[in-house]
Amino acid sequence: MAVAKWWKVDFHTHTPASRCFKNFKSLNENDDIKNELATAWIEKSIENKLNAVVVCDHNSMGWIEILRNINNQLGNKIVIYPGIELCTTINKMHIIIIFDPASTEEMHRTFMEQCKLPKNIWGDTEKYVNEDDLITAIEYFKKEYKEKILLIPAHYDKTKGMGKSLTEEGIKEFIKKIKIDAIEIRDEDGEKRVKQDIKKQILPNIATVIGSDNPGERLGEHSIEGLGEKYTWIKMSEPSLEGMRQALLDYDSRVIKPIGNFRDEYNPNEIDHSYLSGITVNDLKHIKNINVRFSPNLNCIVGPRGAGKSTIIESIKLALNKGTNLKNLKVINKTYTARSNIDLYYNFGSLRPYKITINGRRSLPKCTVIDSNEKIVDESPEFNAVIFEQKEIFNIVENEEDIEKSENSPLLNIIDNNITIDKIDIEEDINKKREELLKLSEDLTNKRKKLKEIPKIRAEIEKSSSQLEKFRTTGILDKKERLDKLKRDLELIKEKINTIKDSNKSYLDMIKTLINEYSIIEKNGLSDEGKYLFNLLLDKLDRLNNVINIFEKDSLECFSNIDNIIQSSLLYESIVKNTKEYNNLLEENTDIKVEQYKEISNKNTNNILKLEKLNKEIENNKKIESDIIGKIDEYIDIQKSLTYKRKLVIDEINKNAENIRLDIHSMSHGVRWIQNLRKDIGKKDYFDSQFEQLYDSLFQNEILNVNKYKEWLKFLLTTDTGDINEFLESDQFDMKFKNIWETNFKNNRLTSLMNINLEDRVEIKILNGNNEISINEGSPGQKSAAILAFILNQGNEPLIIDQPEDDLDNSLIINLIVDNIRKQKLNRQIIIVTHNPNIPVLGDAEGIIMLDRNQKGEVSLKFNKATGCIEEKRIKEGICEIMEGGIEAFEKRENKYKALKI
Repeated sequence: MAVAKWWKVDFHTHTPASRCFKNFKSLNENDDIKNELATAWIEKSIENKLNAVVVCDHNSMGWIEILRNINNQLGNKIVIYPGIELCTTINKMHIIIIFDPASTEEMHRTFMEQCKLPKNIWGDTEKYVNEDDLITAIEYFKKEYKEKILLIPAHYDKTKGMGKSLTEEGIKEFIKKIKIDAIEIRDEDGEKRVKQDIKKQILPNIATVIGSDNPGERLGEHSIEGLGEKYTWIKMSEPSLEGMRQALLDYDSRVIKPIGNFRDEYNPNEIDHSYLSGITVNDLKHIKNINVRFSPNLNCIVGPRGAGKSTIIESIKLALNKGTNLKNLKVINKTYTARSNIDLYYNFGSLRPYKITINGRRSLPKCTVIDSNEKIVDESPEFNAVIFEQKEIFNIVENEEDIEKSENSPLLNIIDNNITIDKIDIEEDINKKREELLKLSEDLTNKRKKLKEIPKIRAEIEKSSSQLEKFRTTGILDKKERLDKLKRDLELIKEKINTIKDSNKSYLDMIKTLINEYSIIEKNGLSDEGKYLFNLLLDKLDRLNNVINIFEKDSLECFSNIDNIIQSSLLYESIVKNTKEYNNLLEENTDIKVEQYKEISNKNTNNILKLEKLNKEIENNKKIESDIIGKIDEYIDIQKSLTYKRKLVIDEINKNAENIRLDIHSMSHGVRWIQNLRKDIGKKDYFDSQFEQLYDSLFQNEILNVNKYKEWLKFLLTTDTGDINEFLESDQFDMKFKNIWETNFKNNRLTSLMNINLEDRVEIKILNGNNEISINEGSPGQKSAAILAFILNQGNEPLIIDQPEDDLDNSLIINLIVDNIRKQKLNRQIIIVTHNPNIPVLGDAEGIIMLDRNQKGEVSLKFNKATGCIEEKRIKEGICEIMEGGIEAFEKRENKYKALKI
């Protein structure tokens, strides 16, 4: 046996044993023709990809053995469920009887005889079985053969169907006398009719199936061509009657009918989500060899204490982590040896299988990944799964509001596994915006430091202005300016005269030098004519030299006269007079240092320019503060975008979850925020009432007041004092509490409080009919159940949980857990280690692994039975033996529609 899978079943087929089969007479003439038709019949079923067929001829089982023999010859590629479509005396209503594929010809013949249908009238549709005879036949069969049979009213709302042939009271009366297992429909109208009759309590909650009735070309005719035209998918681990019965009993989970817009090519055995297909564990100290197969849906690992259940989970964990966390695994760390070998089979959907092998030295286990082509993969994909160990689920609630136990909200961490990439991008944007805000705050602080120079600069301007004013009131400044002006005039005139004087002397000296140079020319080298001219000119030059000497003497006398004129000029007298007056003023005002006037004046001018610039900085600071406020809005909007992504996940959870509802409140996990705040400023155990007041100012009914939070951020980023009363006026804040904030401000640590993350708050409510309670108001068991329901309803990677029921009673498991497991196992693989029989039985596990210890004390498979399902006898026995309450769980399953749906 193996894990449950989907079987494509035609629930209503006919052979030439039915007299309405096309050419039935000629097809029954001899064995060769029968075998030829039977071969074609089987091959047509295989061609249409049927896995099983219910052969139910009208009042006949005459072709069962023929089909069985041919099927055997062809390799038993299809499962044959022997059956019969009985015509009853109850308004000629038709009902399908189905037997186990292993039932014998003798058993079939006995049933027919009990129905008073001797073989000589088989196939005669004009023969009708009496209701009492049918009841007798059913009871006799069950008693004689200890075997079950299935009863399914045929084509419910069509001709000769129960819904067409009987009145509402007639249907109720029939079902009271004869228990039916399902109802056959033909189309959507039939499905609607059954649902209506269930709602009107004419019918019980019951499965519906569809079969082809392999129609021919003419109305009411059967033929090979119609085989598999309509069918039903049935989930079971083996093609048995009990497997089919369990599927019909749990039709929500195990029956799919292709009607309406259903795609013909759809195959529910093709899996899109990732799953573990199996694991082998060899040569641990307590395990010689274990080979376990897993279903892509729900798997339950059961067994007594110490039977190796947690070892299987730890082995999976070791393989998924590629052998890197051996020391963190309690059991494996003690039992792993150099000979140990673990093979984990991981599938990315149906088409991408991998094998992860862990073996080698205990100190450094080796990991090898092999793909479907048996090739070693060097760069393997990530093999993701969510694993919760014992008590870990319960601890999620306990750790949700305790920063010491969990740095981040555990609930958010689980949700964020669904939005990993989006979260990384958004958090990067949040960090960038936070850095921008901190940079602006730093700029504001630095500029404010400069602004603190304003009073000092103003004082210096006042002082220097006073000094300059005194210069002006005493007249010293005017006198000095007058004297300086006169001196500059004199200097200008003297400078020009001296220039002339110097130029005159320079030019005369130059001419005399040139004349002298002429006179010493070498005459002997000249011609007679040259000598003559030379001497002639030399005479003239001597006369010029005399003239120059006379001019030089006269010019010296002229310049001497000029000096006298200057000395006796009105300008010179004014300078002497003003100098005297100026010196007298200095003697009268000894505290005035005229030589510092320029320095004081320049400094005063510079200070005035500085003050003007700083006044402009005040306006710039106002702009920075405005920018900070604007970026606070942007910062919060980005955080809200993360909330929105999380809300999409939560909306999907709410759409799928049973008995719980989730809400998310943006940036409202105030409990964790205030704890982190107190821890960061080193006051974790002090000022309780004052921190509570701070909390209450930001959070009303545990929801953040966003506007108040903006004020808080503004305080952190723009305060110039660190006075907490800037944010919140309160006469209850004592000086020690206020000093905390002022000290942090002075130490430039106040803005760092912005780094304290204000997390979203996830609220889980437990629904019970029209009532709901917050998870925080629930019992420990209700909390664990709600968290487990939450975990089940998000993500699609394999989910592995070790004994989730430790804190739960049966009512919680049934009301909160089972329905969520049943719903989510269709979309993700679930592997649960459990001691509670309600989980595998009512959860309808597709794979049940029973572990035990053999006589050597080694972990082994109980009954040497590999993975199976609850319809298998050994699995039932194991559950009832291992699990307390196993029998009651199966009884609940038998009555599940009353127990769970009403």
